[in-house]
Amino acid sequence: IDAAQKGAKQGISLAVVDGQTVNENVKEKEETVSNADIKYVVTIETGPDDDMGTDADAYIVLKSGTSGASEELSLYHDPEGEEEFVEGMKQEFTVEAPDIGEITSIVVGHNGVLSSEAWYIKCITVLVPTTGARYTF
Repeated sequence: IDAAQKGAKQGISLAVVDGQTVNENVKEKEETVSNADIKYVVTIETGPDDDMGTDADAYIVLKSGTSGASEELSLYHDPEGEEEFVEGMKQEFTVEAPDIGEITSIVVGHNGVLSSEAWYIKCITVLVPTTGARYTF
């Protein structure tokens, strides 16, 4: 997702990433979406080279082609725990949001505005434990 890095250099902290469902187990059917919160497991892999991470506070928005989008979901780090998004690292976050059905795209952003806070994301995977659906962007 080098769009995030390019955008940060221009003072833009958002990157829109369109993806495809990669779980073969997801059957085509009429979607039933509830308003109840469910858990999503978000795994982010940062690029391997120096200066590809960020210390900025990051978030993700999950989007569905039919059911709207989640709010900004914080990808929070414990300030006394592991480091922020370090190059070459995979990090997992569990977030809760209303069930939006099939995820068709995501928005990833952060609060940084300096080019030094640019962030290269190699891969993002969103797992929906309640259905087993896995989306890779």
